[in-house]
Amino acid sequence: MNKSKFKFLIGGVLTLNFLIYAEKSFAAIRKTFSGQSRTQRGNINPTRVQSSLSSVSSSSMIRPVVNRNEVESRLLRTPGAHRPQGEVRTLTPERIEQVITKTKQLVDDGNYIIIPKLKDTLSFMDYSEDNFKSDIKSLTPENFSKVRTTNVYRGSTYVFEKNGEESDKKLYVKFSMDKSDSNLTFVSYHNSDIKFEGAPDEQQDISQILNSPGFVKLDLLGRAVDKALTIAKQKIIDGDYQKIVRVKEGIRNLNYKMSDFREVIYLLDKKNFVIGPQPNYGASQDSSDAENFVWVFGYYDKRIRNDIYIKFAIDKNGDNLVFLSFHPTDRPLNYFFKDLQ
Repeated sequence: MNKSKFKFLIGGVLTLNFLIYAEKSFAAIRKTFSGQSRTQRGNINPTRVQSSLSSVSSSSMIRPVVNRNEVESRLLRTPGAHRPQGEVRTLTPERIEQVITKTKQLVDDGNYIIIPKLKDTLSFMDYSEDNFKSDIKSLTPENFSKVRTTNVYRGSTYVFEKNGEESDKKLYVKFSMDKSDSNLTFVSYHNSDIKFEGAPDEQQDISQILNSPGFVKLDLLGRAVDKALTIAKQKIIDGDYQKIVRVKEGIRNLNYKMSDFREVIYLLDKKNFVIGPQPNYGASQDSSDAENFVWVFGYYDKRIRNDIYIKFAIDKNGDNLVFLSFHPTDRPLNYFFKDLQ
């Protein structure tokens, strides 16, 4: 055998071995990714999901802008049964008195923070910060409920509440202070005195929900959600609302009639709430839209087996309602009051 034939034979053997090795490697890779894909998909039918989403225009599938303040405030919320955050501790009467004295001093000095969600809610409910401060300064050692250590504020979170034994008023306040008692942040607040005009009797007071077994005290947000829904539903009945072009496209893409759209809005409840009240961050401060409050709700459509993302804005006076989004969502919605479902 001459050298050229020998080199050709050796080259063929090496090529064959390489092809066999490559095939085994690719087979292993395909098996691995195939297993992961099945695990991630679970029982979801990809064909059905694709068909349900293919009718939605790319413009209507744009994910909502996430505001940093909103994300931070959502991390601080405490509705519904939840896993305890931090260690519950007992306090001496002297320490409780010290906490109250320091809290009132910081409030008098204006040296405190209200988380964005709570501050927006107070504004939407037309509840002045002076009234809020008055409630805080009315707290006594007898109103102390509990305290937890917290890593979020590097200090402690305190809960005070009045249950109405002495009067009809119920008050729930949750705030945090750092270890030096120099930084005060209000996290949750509920005042049973706050009402809104024109609300049905069953929507004026959520104290029954507040005192239900298995639920942590809800803050003022629950009442604000009821107010937003009351305004939206009345506007739907009166036909006194507006829709931007993107909403009209979303209704058509879902093959909805206008009566279907109105029915979905009228069926919304607190359990459908996702985000709000949120200021219109996209508006300039000198525009009329700057005083609009934006709300997000979700509604499960059995026909497409997906949640519909619903966003609308209500002005500060509750006179104008504008729908901003109405389309299938491309991600799971985080329902704030999920334990009410």
